[in-house]
Amino acid sequence: MIWDNAVLDEATDLEIRYGSGHWHGYRSELLLNQNILPVCSPTLLRAAQSNGDPAILLSRHLIHIMGYENHWLKVRQVLELANAPASEGPTVDTTIAALELAAAGAGVALAHGIFLGAYLTTGRLVSAMPQEFADDNSYFVITPERPQRIRREVQLFRDWLVAVALT
Repeated sequence: MIWDNAVLDEATDLEIRYGSGHWHGYRSELLLNQNILPVCSPTLLRAAQSNGDPAILLSRHLIHIMGYENHWLKVRQVLELANAPASEGPTVDTTIAALELAAAGAGVALAHGIFLGAYLTTGRLVSAMPQEFADDNSYFVITPERPQRIRREVQLFRDWLVAVALT
């Protein structure tokens, strides 16, 4: 799911949502919380390292993801760059689009580790900074609050998701 649907959909049995965990009309159970990692192409990182303070240079080459604007704000605050001019870099609507742009050298993207495995393993992306940043939001499995019982197959799938997330 890309966008949070504020309207209760009676046809939905289960969703995975990213957020605070509080949605009216739904029961939520934490799946995972991951830190935010800044990543970029190896070429961009080398350029940043050779031109002074990498944090400042990298903050000028931001790839923005709609719905995750608070990630860059948090990183800028932690790095004490809140007053530095922000980048007018590209804005995309999915994390995967941001990671592909970053791998192509278009800037720095912020993502959770669950999206980064193949990129980091192949070297298409590298950590742009040595630190990770805490995220106030998490991924949740949610089910509508209904008077009827949850269907068995939905319950089995929900239990499996929770078990996998805990490992």
